[in-house]
Amino acid sequence: MGGDGNPNLELILHLRPDLLVADSRFAGLAVVLDGYGIPTILFSAYLTQEVIPAVNFLAEKLGREARGEELAAALQTLLDLTKERLRGIQPEDRPAGLALTGGKGEYFSFSGEDGWRFLDIAGARNLCAGMPRTFPVISREWLALAKPDFVLISPYRADYVEEERETALEKAWKDFTRNSPWPEPAEGGPQVIVLDDLLTFGPRSLAGMLYLAKALHPERFADLDAEKIHSDFLRKYFSIFPDGKHIHP
Repeated sequence: MGGDGNPNLELILHLRPDLLVADSRFAGLAVVLDGYGIPTILFSAYLTQEVIPAVNFLAEKLGREARGEELAAALQTLLDLTKERLRGIQPEDRPAGLALTGGKGEYFSFSGEDGWRFLDIAGARNLCAGMPRTFPVISREWLALAKPDFVLISPYRADYVEEERETALEKAWKDFTRNSPWPEPAEGGPQVIVLDDLLTFGPRSLAGMLYLAKALHPERFADLDAEKIHSDFLRKYFSIFPDGKHIHP
C-alpha cells in the first residue's frame, strides 16, 4: 500500500476497504481516512503485550471470535512455555545484550523496557533499556564499550532480497561480525545470533522468543525443537509451509 513511511492514500481510497489495520505510527493517516468513512484500527506490532489482545480484538471486529480465541490460545501457550522454562533465573544471571535491526553498516536497537519486551521474555537483560530514544543508533564503538554477552541481529530483508532465507541469515551473520569489534566472536566476543526479522514482531514474535530463549539458555530447552513448534504453528494458522532454518547459527 505504498512505501514503508508514506502509504498511498489514493490507492487506499480507491480500494474502499471496510477496515484498515495499521501500525500505531500511522495515527495521522487514520484521522484522514476517518473523514472518508474508512475505520482504522491502530496497533504497535513491536509491543509484545499487545499481540494477544490485538488478535482477540480483531477477531471480534471481523466476526471470527472462535478462530481468534483459538489463535490467541496458541500464542499464549508459546508464551507460557517460554516463561515456564525460564522460571527461577535471577535477574543478575540473565545474559546481558541487545537486539539490532538494520544492516550494511548502520544498526538500530530497541530501548523501551515497557514497550518491546522481546529480550525480557526470552530471559535476557536489555543493555539499551534505559536509552531515551525508542530506536537508538548503535555504533561500533558503543558496542565495544558495552561488552554484551550476546547480540541479536534481525537484518532488513531488503538487504538480502536475492538470497534464500538460510543463506541470508548466514550472510548477515558474516556481514555483522566482519564489521564488529569482534571479527572472531568465538574468541572473547559475544554470542552473535541472527533471527529472521519476521519473528521479531507481531504474532510470530511469540515463536521468535522461543528461538532466542533456547539460544541463550540451551540447557533449559535441550529437549525442545523450536523449529518444529514454529513450523506447526505456521501451517495451522497461516497456511505457510516453511522449510529450512529461521535462526543462525
